Amino acid sequence: SGQAVSGKGWGITKNQLRALVNECRSQSAWRDDDTIRDFVEKFVIPRTRGLGMGLSLSLNQNCPKSVNLMISHAWDENASRFFDDLETHVREDEVAFLCFLALYQCGDGAGPSIGEQLGPDIYAGPFCEVIDSLRPASMLSRWLGRAPGRMLVMTNEECALYTRLWCVWEAYIAITRGVPTSFTSRGRLFADASASSASARCGNPRLPMNEDERKIREAVEKLPVDTWQSLTGYGMGVVVVLAAAIVPMGFFATWTIGLSIGGLVVKLVSAVLDSIAKFMVPLPVANLISLFSAWILKIVGSGLLIAGRFWGLFSIVFICLCWVFVSRRNIRFTGEWSSKLTEQRSGYARLDSVV
Repeated sequence: SGQAVSGKGWGITKNQLRALVNECRSQSAWRDDDTIRDFVEKFVIPRTRGLGMGLSLSLNQNCPKSVNLMISHAWDENASRFFDDLETHVREDEVAFLCFLALYQCGDGAGPSIGEQLGPDIYAGPFCEVIDSLRPASMLSRWLGRAPGRMLVMTNEECALYTRLWCVWEAYIAITRGVPTSFTSRGRLFADASASSASARCGNPRLPMNEDERKIREAVEKLPVDTWQSLTGYGMGVVVVLAAAIVPMGFFATWTIGLSIGGLVVKLVSAVLDSIAKFMVPLPVANLISLFSAWILKIVGSGLLIAGRFWGLFSIVFICLCWVFVSRRNIRFTGEWSSKLTEQRSGYARLDSVV
């Protein structure tokens, strides 16, 4: 129709993917030891050359498929095993975003280049757009495990997945946005226990840094990620500020409750003395003493109850004033200041703590 379709419409169904793989496996160019890179060169680029759109969209031009499954994987893995794992782990009703099928790979001028499709802002490209579309609509939905989709992380036997910077970045975006994430059991995520995203690469690791890697590294180095250290600092700031309010509030509450209970007890004693005075009518002196005592205690009890109400009202006013003048900005500032005392870390270390 000539209408532009954004990244979340570049999906491919499981049936379409199954048919594509079966067709490619029947051709003489297929090799069981090919990687995803080989698959793209042999089968994806020839099928889409001159179309100006990725293979997924070319199969669904009349009715683009909305993605509900983000696939995170490495291009250096074995293609045959990758497709076998997809067959096992992808549900029949899921529509997948596979980068090598979703993006136009030809670079022939008939369509946008890879860089143009990804755009200048790493947070606004098709990958983040798709992941954002899968996040739960609300915190309640997140707690209940209800989301419009999920991310599937495909490990492999050829390389540790998180030596690939794109895969680390996708995982970070998904986790921080609350997208449900599943993992396959083949292969491993990290090269070793000391592995860091700082050494992860995009593209051929033997070549200089490409544009994708440069953009991701710039974003990583600016990450404002909350780790357990910064959360500890933030929590300490909240505790300090709230303690300054809660301690006097506890004082007021104690006085309010104490005065109210004292007032009720004194009024109860006054009522008892009133009852006793009725039986002492034949004894004028005793009757007078009982009535006078009951009157005094009644006044005292009423005074205590009034004082209790006053302290209760004062406590409410005090809480409201604290809420107005001790703003969330002040609490956050205190937390950030505290976190600086406990954490001086690079963006890569923060990324590692999330992933």
